[in-house]
Amino acid sequence: TSVSIPTSVTTIGKYAFYGCTGLQNITIPASVTTIDNYAFFQCSKLESVNFENNSKLTTIGYEAFIYCYKLASFTVPNSVTTIGDWAFYGCNDLTSFAIGSGVTSIGKGIIAYCTNLTTITVDVANEHFKAVDNILFSKDDKKIFAYPIGNANTEYTIPATVTTIGDYSFFGCTGLTSVSI
Repeated sequence: TSVSIPTSVTTIGKYAFYGCTGLQNITIPASVTTIDNYAFFQCSKLESVNFENNSKLTTIGYEAFIYCYKLASFTVPNSVTTIGDWAFYGCNDLTSFAIGSGVTSIGKGIIAYCTNLTTITVDVANEHFKAVDNILFSKDDKKIFAYPIGNANTEYTIPATVTTIGDYSFFGCTGLTSVSI
């Protein structure tokens, strides 16, 4: 049910914990720099991911935590620069998602079908993104990157400053009834 990755590990490889339905908690040491594609795919009972202080993690891969239904909150360490497409897709119990100061690139639909997501926060030192009304924007308000699909947001007005709506920004927004542009 619980795993502590040894400090000798630098990469959690593709499919490393694929389908580990008994896994509930994992501790990732500072030595890990990459969580590869599909690393925790369908770890349906995974509740918490703990990063040791001074994390050197730079990459969260494509669909790395897809279908981790029980994951309640996730804080992306400040060392992370890239979050791959669909990284947290379908994490139904995810209620809060925080992006660290180092993130410069996020993929498509990173939080799509996170139906209970109510809070997105971005580290104030992050020069690339910000969160406004739980919408993830580029810092200059030119692009929407991700939209939490929790049922709390039924209507949304896109600000006049927005010039681009990113791929899959409203994908799976089951509670959304109105969008004004």
